[in-house]
Amino acid sequence: MTTDDASGSEAAQAPTAASEWRQADKFALDQVVFMADDGQPGQLPTPHGVALVSQSCDAVLPHRVNVQVAPIVELSGETSRAARDGKRSQYAHLPQLGDDWFADLDHVSTVSKAALSGRRVGRGVDGDKATRRFAGAIARRFGRFAFPDEVSEAMKELRDLVHSKATKDESPFGRILKDVLELRAESRDWATQPPDVTLIFVVKPGTLPTIPEDDPGAMPDSVTKFQPGATSAKSKLTGISEALTGQVMWNAYEKYWLWQMLAEAAALMCEAQAIGTGKAGDHPTFTGEVVSGDEFPLTRVRRSEIIDLDHLSAPFPLGAD
Repeated sequence: MTTDDASGSEAAQAPTAASEWRQADKFALDQVVFMADDGQPGQLPTPHGVALVSQSCDAVLPHRVNVQVAPIVELSGETSRAARDGKRSQYAHLPQLGDDWFADLDHVSTVSKAALSGRRVGRGVDGDKATRRFAGAIARRFGRFAFPDEVSEAMKELRDLVHSKATKDESPFGRILKDVLELRAESRDWATQPPDVTLIFVVKPGTLPTIPEDDPGAMPDSVTKFQPGATSAKSKLTGISEALTGQVMWNAYEKYWLWQMLAEAAALMCEAQAIGTGKAGDHPTFTGEVVSGDEFPLTRVRRSEIIDLDHLSAPFPLGAD
């Protein structure tokens, strides 16, 4: 019999008040147990209490005698803003407690419902949107895909660039990233050696221009100078970002092609790193693509994986403000 399937006297100990508990609720618990560096159980102080991270349905079922909780922490400054924007996967925002309060998902602990009985303080989220964002933050934290090592290594330079620019408003690429909901990777078969990878920038609806009859035509001469090559990918990515965020009023076709070239520049960055770290002729290949979030079908969501760059990925629901 597992703990989750406890019955009889154990189930009787689960407080009936748990029927009112919901995910993200705050409880006044001043410490939780964790495994210390020496391999022995230790006490982690939680002076601000803990947040329930178990799903609401698990919390309310009387035969489930245990739940999972995470310490509530206060963040400040840029760290708080990035965490609120869903760009720090360690934290899940608790907006009912204030802008700077979060559940720290690096320290999730299992606690008996009986230990939480009578300690519920109140809600950490309110409303469907906030509830979904909290649940999505937990799903993202524990549901990340393990890319093949050579693919993960190939994306390192892009990951570092996103990390350094995403929170800098003065950076053209940083401003570009504000319009990016997710960066995803798609392959016909991740087990194929070497894998072919499509790097997909999923952008906020309205970011890409509307093209008549959905036909971008040939690349306009006015933007050909931005076309990236393997040896110029990073500098071209910066140049394209400057062009898209600058004062030039591009027409719909020019803007469309600039976005496509930006994705291709990012893909070429990854491929160049793959060539540099892999065996000759045996490295992942990358191509780039940009798709509006309201035109990215479920079929592609299922066959692609989010690249959790921490400073990029949006919280659920996708693109909600």
